[in-house]
Amino acid sequence: MLRLSTLKWVLISRLRIGNLYADYLTSKNLLKNYSHAKSIRAKSPVNQNEYPLPWYTYPAMEYLESLDFSDMSAFEYGSGNSTLWWAAQVKSLASVESDSEWYQNIEAELKNSQNVDYLFNSDPCTYVHDVRALQSDIVIIDGDYRAKCAKYLLENLTSFSILIFDNSDWYPKTIAFLNENLRGFIRVDFSGFGPINTYSWTTSIFLNKEISQLNFKKAIGSRAGVDFISVDDNLSN
Repeated sequence: MLRLSTLKWVLISRLRIGNLYADYLTSKNLLKNYSHAKSIRAKSPVNQNEYPLPWYTYPAMEYLESLDFSDMSAFEYGSGNSTLWWAAQVKSLASVESDSEWYQNIEAELKNSQNVDYLFNSDPCTYVHDVRALQSDIVIIDGDYRAKCAKYLLENLTSFSILIFDNSDWYPKTIAFLNENLRGFIRVDFSGFGPINTYSWTTSIFLNKEISQLNFKKAIGSRAGVDFISVDDNLSN
């Protein structure tokens, strides 16, 4: 007797709807497994449990979610759901926001967070030259004046470990500048879809080669991946 899955594919082949079915499966993975539909409805980056997520690409988020940042400090240029997410990941978080209305919204969400230093600053110069960025292990550039923020970091380079630059594909000159001058770092580009948007983009993560060790808190995996372990995954003789 043919297995049910085999019968299904025979039927799909005979009806010549293979492409249509593949489109359905792909859309299902994106909309459900990555909670893309929930983000679109909420008009806000959220996960399956409607918990806030940074507005980075899904591949970048899967990588970041695998890491343990509990002993690290972080600084954000620009705030949002990312601020709520990072507050739960790091030992301490500093963030600066230039939009007063948006600042008030996020500040209300942070009222129970004890490890966040969240400031409003609409002055471009002092926004960029926020000294807290130079005192953190992780720096996220995801707000206004991104090119100037990157230049400030390079001109006052300290020993930060990780730099996250969102929408890096929109800033080719700035990324080229970082590549040339941020020596001792490895750039990894995470391109793909992300919350809310119907287009893909790139979140770039620069990793300092001098990081002694990145601590992973969960195994490699993907929300839409296949639950499978290869029989070749065996190091014994």
